[in-house]
Parts: sequence; structure tokens; C-alpha cells
Amino acid sequence: MLIRRLLILCLPAVPLVAGCAINPRPDDFERVAPSMPWDEPALPEPAAGDGDVVHASSHVASSPISVAQGGIYHPLERGMTLYKLSKTYGVPVETLLAANEIEDASSIPVGTLIFVPGARQRLEAEPPRPPAEPSLGWPLEGRVTSPFGSSARRKHHAGIDIDGKAGQPIRAARDGRVARVADNARYGLLVVVEHEDGYATWYAHASGLAVVRGDEVTAGQVIAYVGTSGNARGSHLHFEVRRHGRPVDPLPFLR
Repeated sequence: MLIRRLLILCLPAVPLVAGCAINPRPDDFERVAPSMPWDEPALPEPAAGDGDVVHASSHVASSPISVAQGGIYHPLERGMTLYKLSKTYGVPVETLLAANEIEDASSIPVGTLIFVPGARQRLEAEPPRPPAEPSLGWPLEGRVTSPFGSSARRKHHAGIDIDGKAGQPIRAARDGRVARVADNARYGLLVVVEHEDGYATWYAHASGLAVVRGDEVTAGQVIAYVGTSGNARGSHLHFEVRRHGRPVDPLPFLR
């Protein structure tokens, strides 16, 4: 027993691991520096010299980037085509295709930087000009006896009345096509000529017609003759100008 006890006392102490809760100290492990985030390195600013080409697929941006020499990089925006880009900078489409080695212009990803050789700045498009109002010739030489709009005699007058003698020629105020000829209680014998830009001219109370529907007429051509048909009081021409179907004052259009 004495010898057994001595042997037990001389054995090295071996820690029991299985089933034990071991709380290691921080110093028991080697300190490791935190890992760097997995971010891609920033792309360098594109710098293309004369003759250098940076491929369109190598950069993505959201606004045009100026280049000191050689041209400009422009990101392809949604809805923009190479044709529009060529118009923006005044560079042919073929030049853009060659400089960026593009084979299929219909499959360029949005945001792709397109290198525009030789460009220095965008060509700003001129703002659209409003369409000019047409100039009309007088359909009949005479005095205006009733103006456009409301008056004491009537609630609203859709045209102007020009005094004339029965049988005087009525002339087309502008080039156009005869869209309608009619005879009704209100307008009497009527000619309607359609013009471009949504305009039409109406000639009413005629005594006779010189055109038929579908005729192409030129400014100054005789299309009818002054009369008293319809609800006219005395011989005169009732003349209307309509813009997209709505009557407007003819006087500002008449030369």
C-alpha cells in the first residue's frame, strides 16, 4: 500500500478534457489581425492619350468623365443608343463602334462607359421651336362687316364676314386639299379646305362652287363665288379659320 501511494503521488497531473468546461484565457491564443473587407480595389481614373482606347466594358459610371487628351468617356444611360450618343457629341456611330470594339450595338449594358474619340464637350441640342402660325391670303377683297367672337348682335361669331358682291370670286387662303363641300341651312354652299399643321379654312354662303371634294388647291385659286345662301343677310363671305377643329380669330393670320 505504501509503494502504491508513492507511485500515485509521483505520476504527472493530466487534465481531464472530455466533459469539462474549459474557459481559456485570452492570452492562450495568438492574436490575429482582423481580415480586410472583400472590396474590389478602386479603378484608376481613365487616362487615354492620343491613340489609346479603353474598352467600353472596363468601367461603369453615372456621369460623363472628361479626358485630358483623346476624347471623353460617357456612360450609356437607360434609353440611350449609340446613335443618340453620336448626335450628342457629333461623332459618327462607326467611330464609336470601332473605338470601343463593339460588335453588337443592341446589347450594351446600361452604365457602360463609351469612349468618344476627339470629343471635348457635349453638343447641347437646340430647344424645339413652337410651330409658326400660318400666313393666310385674303379670300375676298372687301370690308370686314362682322368680327370674330361675341357681339351685341350675336352670342358668338365663329369667323369674320367680308362684304362682297354676288358672283365675286372667293379664293383659297392657303395651299391645301378640299375636305368638304356642302349645302345646309346655316352655312349655305360651303367649302372646307384642310391645310397642314391641323389648320382648316371655311368659306360659306357661296352662290356657286368651283371645286369638288378631294381637289388639291393652291393659295389664290378660285374655289367659290360670293352669294347669299344659307342664313346670310346680304351677299358676303363668312370666313373661318379652325385649328384642330376649334375656331380661332382669322384676322391675325391674314396678310
